[in-house]
Amino acid sequence: MAHEHEALAAALLQFGPLYRSWVEECAPTHCQGARVRLLTMLYHKPSLPMGFYARILGISKAHMTTVVDDFLAADLLTRSHDEYDRRAVHLCLTDTGRAQAEAVWVQWVAQSALAFADVTEAEKEVFLAVCGRVSERMKGTSCPLQDTSC
Repeated sequence: MAHEHEALAAALLQFGPLYRSWVEECAPTHCQGARVRLLTMLYHKPSLPMGFYARILGISKAHMTTVVDDFLAADLLTRSHDEYDRRAVHLCLTDTGRAQAEAVWVQWVAQSALAFADVTEAEKEVFLAVCGRVSERMKGTSCPLQDTSC
């Protein structure tokens, strides 16, 4: 059983970054890494607090601020204050940002389709179900086995 868990941990560790870098090859060169992921997140989940996006992207608040400042300068997004929490800042794509996000998303979907070209429909359904369950389990949880010695 322990070996199975090690294999799953190794697969997740390798798969996440590998998939992300492989699919990001289609993104514009000025929009790689956290930038392209933020663009696609804003496309699908608009007008959420900046901290939410930073947490999901796994980047620091300082890095998030840099990305947001770059996007503001390029007229890709707007920011607004939360009416209930003055500390919270919401992000929303501009028309320019939405057009760029849509173009990136179309490329991302096409690139992903290539990865699954030899996978049967039944295997795709299982993959989607497992990814969904694992994602739900990971959302909003921190590592219960956190070791501060690293």
